[in-house]
Amino acid sequence: MAAVYFEFIIKGRDEKLCAYLDGFFCGRGVREGYFLTKDHPVHVHVLKEFLEFRGEVVHLICASKLRTMVKAAVRAASPKYDFEIMRIDKIRKASFHFKFETASRAEAGKIKRLLSGRPAGVKLVDYEPSEITIPEAEGPEAYAPLHRYTFGGQGLVEGDVGNVIRARRRLSANDFIRCEDVQIHY
Repeated sequence: MAAVYFEFIIKGRDEKLCAYLDGFFCGRGVREGYFLTKDHPVHVHVLKEFLEFRGEVVHLICASKLRTMVKAAVRAASPKYDFEIMRIDKIRKASFHFKFETASRAEAGKIKRLLSGRPAGVKLVDYEPSEITIPEAEGPEAYAPLHRYTFGGQGLVEGDVGNVIRARRRLSANDFIRCEDVQIHY
């Protein structure tokens, strides 16, 4: 069963709030199960939220087991730091689009392994790979107008938000794969 995550939108100065939350989790020995969206490529509506909440907000994604702990920590710090939980939403799933293209068989093998080695709870949707071999293509491979071999494709990765963020991190580490920001679905 996929992990359940919640997104907290917390009003407060970015640098103070993020430092406070990092220190809080570190002090509690919590090393996983939470993500500050400023540290990860998660799509957020910065300007819209600045206007809606009349100030800076920080997005924190955390596993359900940390939800009560986060609420208590933010409330305890509110009098001193003026933090306020503006909204808490249950996340249904997360996703991101990716695409790739390479003329290297070695890189194609790496990409295939990356895409087949997904974390549990993450699936490929609308995955469209294309592997083309053209034996009559000539010339030095790096400068040829037509490569003898190309492997390309695109698709969507979706699943629970924690594993989708981890999958995006792994895929985007490959120079031939381009990943869009993670989209949160409520």
